[in-house]
This record gives sequence, C-alpha cells and structure tokens, in this order.
Amino acid sequence: MRTSVKASMEKYYYVQVSIPLNLQEEIDAQALSDWSCTGIEDFSIDEATVDAILGERSYSGGDIPDEQIFEVEGRVQTDTSLKKYYFDSSSLANAFMTYLKSMQVDGSHLIEKEAKDWNEEWKKNFSSIVVSENLKIVPEWEKKENQGPHNLYIYPGMGFGTGSHETTFLCLKFYEELGSNKIDTCMDFGCGSGILGLAVYLKNKTKRNCLYDIDESAIENTKQNIELNNFKPEDFEIYLPHTYAQIAGEKFDLVFANILQQTLIQERKKIFNHLKKNSILILSGLLRGQEVEVIEDYQSHDPNLELVEVKTKGDWLALMMRKNQ
Repeated sequence: MRTSVKASMEKYYYVQVSIPLNLQEEIDAQALSDWSCTGIEDFSIDEATVDAILGERSYSGGDIPDEQIFEVEGRVQTDTSLKKYYFDSSSLANAFMTYLKSMQVDGSHLIEKEAKDWNEEWKKNFSSIVVSENLKIVPEWEKKENQGPHNLYIYPGMGFGTGSHETTFLCLKFYEELGSNKIDTCMDFGCGSGILGLAVYLKNKTKRNCLYDIDESAIENTKQNIELNNFKPEDFEIYLPHTYAQIAGEKFDLVFANILQQTLIQERKKIFNHLKKNSILILSGLLRGQEVEVIEDYQSHDPNLELVEVKTKGDWLALMMRKNQ
C-alpha cells in the first residue's frame, strides 16, 4: 500500500469496492494520476483466511512449503479484487466513484474516518509491563518518567519482543522464578529485540551474554536496546548466521529459545549443543497443543532432558526444561 496522509488533516476518506481483475491496472493508474489517490489497499485475500491456512502451522525462520503457498494463492484466484482507495477529500473520493460508474463498476462505498497521529497511536500498543516486583519492561518513550533499578527499557522494533507478547512474558516469568539458581552465562537463541538476554544481564550481571538471530534488523534492534539501557556493548556477544560458527557448541547455564514450533524442532541440534549438565532451557513460541510434539522430539533425542514446568497465557505456552546429565 502506498499512502501519505497529511498530519494536518482532520479527516480522510476511502472508497471500498470490488474491481474486476481485467480493469484493475487501469483503474489504479487513474486513481493515482487523476484523483490524487493517496494510497491503495488490496484485500484479495483477507487476514482471517490466511490465519486459517497458516496461523497454526507456525512457519518461521525458513521457507513455507510450496503446497501451503499454493493453497493461499488458490484462494485469490477470483474474478475481482476487493480494494480500498484513499483520498484527502470527500470531493476527490466522490469524483472517483463517478469514474467507477463510468467504467461500469458498481457497489462502491465511501467511508469517512478521523485522521490520527499514527505515531502516537502505535505507541498505545506498548506500555510498561510488570513481570514482578523485581523486573519491569518499559518502552523507550516512558524512560524519563519511569526510572528504577529494576526497569529494562525497550524500543519496540518491527515484529520483535517487547514483553507484551504472551511468549516473551512467559519466558520472563520463568526466568524470575529461577531465584537463587546460579546463572553466569546466558544464550538468547533467536533474540529478536534482545529482551530476554538483556533482562538476565540486568538482574544477574552475567559474565557471558550471547545473543543470536538470523535477522539483521533484529540484531540492530538488540544493539539499540543495549545502548538505551546504558549497558556496555563489550559485555555482549552478538551473532548472525555467518558468524554463528564462532559460538556453536559452547555451553551456557541458561538458554532461551523463544521462536516457533517448526523452528524449535529444526534448530534442536544447535540448541542442544549449548546445554551442559544442569543447564536450564526455556522454550516458547508455542500455541497450546504444540508442546506435545516439541517435548516428545526433545526428550527422544536427549532422555536426560527433564520437563520442569509448563506455563500458559492465553493461547500460548512456554516450557522450562533441565538437562540432568
């Protein structure tokens, strides 16, 4: 979608309509050139349908199987495409609707909306989260007004953990409950924003803190959060796939893997190689019911891996395991 809603606008407008596929290219071009359309949104397939196809299959960190792509694509093979055309004024929107009628496209609807400060609206999705009396996750813009020795400050990068998601929160709860367990070293495998590894450092001042992710933007967000908390960058080791060989096989007291079911199984061998006797392993990113396959897979490959506890929140859950030998 291309859009450029002006901050000074009090209202904006969009026309919702089903466009025949053979007219789509022409109508899109005319909307942009002749009626100053500020954005076009295509709803050939709705989010609910995508969720129904892929939502419970947990594809992450790898390619989605071809048969699933074909299934999604099959749902969009229709004669029309549901679209929204955005405008700064009702007069432009109405003129565009008149044009649609001239193209024999009927059924268009004009919707009026209040303009918002989208930057401020985005921030409303993130607020301080109290994990316990000893750990609080605070978004970057609340830092000045919300100071404290138990606060971890996070800038919510795109798609990365802020503590608000159930899986991240469950991992933090597990960590808090470790209590007197001695943790000198920590690996955050699939670190995202770095929130889990940084929380351990905040609480334990761990001697070794390793953070790994396959996504460069995640690593940049992690570095941003290290700086935001005034931590020493040299206290953290950060790895991407092309440097992971430097850390492969090294052992840690605590290992987090907050990813997804499919990836937890695919990356099991790497995760196991970071465990030593008495290591604590916290796994998450699982929907209810998915834990059965993960537990069976992990324990079948290492019978010394004990399931300590399962925590749930909403539709999600996390596992705490301990390597006994």
